[in-house]
Amino acid sequence: MNSPAAIEARRLLASSEAQLKSILDTAPDAMVVIDECGRICAFSASAERIFGYSADDAMGMDASFLMPKDDAEKARQHLESYIASGDKRMIAEGRRVFGLRSDGSRFAMHLCIGESKAGGRRLFTAFMHDLSEREASERRMRELQSELFRQSRIGIMATMTTALAHEVNQPLAAITNYVQAVDLMLDAPPEDWDVSNIKMALRNAGGAAIRAGEIVSRLRRFVQRGELQRSLALPSEILDQTCSLASVEAKVRGLRCSVEIDGAEMPVLADQVQIQQVLINLARNAFEAIEDDPDTDEVILSASAGDAVMCFSVIDNGPGLPNGHVPFVPFSSTKRDGMGLGLSICKTIVEAHGGKIWHEPIEPRGTAFKFTLPFASKKDGA
Repeated sequence: MNSPAAIEARRLLASSEAQLKSILDTAPDAMVVIDECGRICAFSASAERIFGYSADDAMGMDASFLMPKDDAEKARQHLESYIASGDKRMIAEGRRVFGLRSDGSRFAMHLCIGESKAGGRRLFTAFMHDLSEREASERRMRELQSELFRQSRIGIMATMTTALAHEVNQPLAAITNYVQAVDLMLDAPPEDWDVSNIKMALRNAGGAAIRAGEIVSRLRRFVQRGELQRSLALPSEILDQTCSLASVEAKVRGLRCSVEIDGAEMPVLADQVQIQQVLINLARNAFEAIEDDPDTDEVILSASAGDAVMCFSVIDNGPGLPNGHVPFVPFSSTKRDGMGLGLSICKTIVEAHGGKIWHEPIEPRGTAFKFTLPFASKKDGA
């Protein structure tokens, strides 16, 4: 029993156990070693901290208690399939799953599995990284970005206040005129009432009220707070709705906004409010570029199908961008009082949708700002 070989074997075993304990005590990610039956053989200090169980409580337990029921069943089936097939690819890649803490709360984690053999037994080591803080940070970043976009839209509306007031006042003034006309007609004796004219005036008043309501609804949708909400939409629908909003300012400036669809159009999967925000930003820049130009008074919003993408364009015949100016860079603006965030926000929105944005000069004069959005796929419901 005390032969040199036996002594060396015990020394190596003690050294191996000490190394394993050191790893289990210091590893930043949770490590849980299980046997072929799924029983826990080792439970690291980080696993204690993340899951809220002590190593003494976890040892010998079935590892399924560390995951919600559905995830635990999938993990069990995954392990059984690997043991039966021996296909290393089944455990080579990590995956996102949910863990279950001792207080019953669920949390996202990244799970990787390694395999080893010890004393004739197959052992599996699960490396688990808690994603809670990272995903909470990403969620907060998305919320802040969404709020930045919303504040940008509010800023656009603030600069269009005069034009918006004029646009809403038109149907309100029409309602007043129709109601006053009906009031005058009703001053006559009942037998002299022109019922058909009274009905027509009331119908017209109702139509004007609906138009005013539609203007307010469009503005409310444009500035409302909300998460990214992608839905199927035809480019013509997006452009028509954008042109309706942009035309409010165009009329005050004595300009026009028109829509052109080049060829067949394909649906895109997009947050329509955010894409409208991009188009309105670009259209307003175009209005400012041509406002004092006597030779042009129109900004064109267009869409055309490309290779797996729809290309949207905002085109003007103004003087173009100054030499050396690089758009889409934050705090870089050609306007005297501009902050230089509009185009930067446009770039962020387009890239979040999987598209690209750029600008091209038009000969002999003018600028086209263009961006792409991928076609919606069949799995998107297209």
